[in-house]
Amino acid sequence: DNFRKIQRILLENTNMGATGETYITGSDFLLRSRSRFFPDSASGIVLKSAEIMNKLAKGQEGQGIFKDYRNVSVLSAFRSIDNEDVNWFLLSEMDESEAMRPIVMLRNYFMLVTVLIMFFVLVVTYFISDAIVTPVVELKDAVQKMAKGIIPRPKPEARGGDEIGEMTVAIQQLIDES
Repeated sequence: DNFRKIQRILLENTNMGATGETYITGSDFLLRSRSRFFPDSASGIVLKSAEIMNKLAKGQEGQGIFKDYRNVSVLSAFRSIDNEDVNWFLLSEMDESEAMRPIVMLRNYFMLVTVLIMFFVLVVTYFISDAIVTPVVELKDAVQKMAKGIIPRPKPEARGGDEIGEMTVAIQQLIDES
């Protein structure tokens, strides 16, 4: 009969994940079709979301996150069935946790990438600062020794052609002339 065909269509859950289902409810908000979670219960399960019931009673369609008849948070889309003979509604739902899993995984991936980038930046910053600070500290130590009349041995080593390297060469010349 036609209702069994409809029921078979409703139990089809292609692209609705492990928890997705579509069902029919009447104006009394009792399920008219079988739930895939309670296959032995033909009908009589009551739709529990007052918000959905109110919208359907007003003839509104919509979607949102609601508690379903199992008291589980679901993403739900609903609308009335255009038929003059019955006052039925069609609802399609999927558990929120399953629907949000890809988003949570993406968030975790971005957090991991962010932490790895921050770690990389810290390591690079450490080595760059060490490359800048070490020659400056060596020059400071050499100048302090020279201020006390001590010729530093070994001489500070010039490490580049920048201003710090030029200052190191100048200090080496002072040491050589002493």
